Amino acid sequence: MHTIHRQCFSKPWSEAEFASMMAVPGTFAVTADGKGFILCRTVLDETEILTLCVLPEYRRQGVASFLLAEAFKRARGTRFFLEVNENNRAALALYAKTGFEVVGKRKKYYNNKDDAFVMRKDNV
Repeated sequence: MHTIHRQCFSKPWSEAEFASMMAVPGTFAVTADGKGFILCRTVLDETEILTLCVLPEYRRQGVASFLLAEAFKRARGTRFFLEVNENNRAALALYAKTGFEVVGKRKKYYNNKDDAFVMRKDNV
């Protein structure tokens, strides 16, 4: 996962960070044949999308939609939420298309001081 993550983000998580996250109960990953993955954590009735990434050469081919659909199946009966950079138009469009709604904003959430939208999808 680290290899894919570092190709998708300017500040990728380390292998140790991935190992630490995967060790937390309720954390799960869904992969797409080396094209991308989604990492989520379920606690009680909520599932947080920690990260979703698709390698650049596989974007706009339905990989992210597949990953989301599989995560929804895996955590059926929970409410999903995530933070996404307010400037990431592709991600915002994907999440809106799959039923997420903006429910809040985190000021200067990212290292570069960009704000994040908090998005939620109920009734999964």
